[in-house]
Amino acid sequence: MPQFKSHKIPTDTGKQFSLVATLSIICNPYLQSCSQWFQDKTKGLSKNFKWFFLGLFVLLSGGYSFYVLKSSFSNDVARSPFKVTAIQKPFFLKQKAMESPPFYDCISKEEFARIHQFKQYMDSLKQNESGRIKYDLIVASRPGLMDSILWIEKIHTSH
Repeated sequence: MPQFKSHKIPTDTGKQFSLVATLSIICNPYLQSCSQWFQDKTKGLSKNFKWFFLGLFVLLSGGYSFYVLKSSFSNDVARSPFKVTAIQKPFFLKQKAMESPPFYDCISKEEFARIHQFKQYMDSLKQNESGRIKYDLIVASRPGLMDSILWIEKIHTSH
């Protein structure tokens, strides 16, 4: 006698099935075959023998679960079932790499003055209507240009 009810897929269309109902319809034959296999294997065992092993399983698994739970709250790090190890840097990252030169050495004062002058020119374009069209064309063709200029100025003034 099977342990699970056999479900047939309803033939009426128009109703959509939920995911759980669809999965139960798909998995039901497998569950029935597994339960039949277990029934065949335990057919010769007495009821008391089955109850004994069920109780033994519950005691052992419950005891181990209690042990893990209790030891996870204890302060004894050596006996803790959950060990946290520190992340170690790989050896090749521990070696000191060549340091990059400071930013203020990468850009000269003349270059910074040209960048600042270009920023002032772009700001002056925004003042009138014809300049605004030029400004929009430049910014549209070079996205991120003004952000880069502001970033360079911020770094240069911080050093």
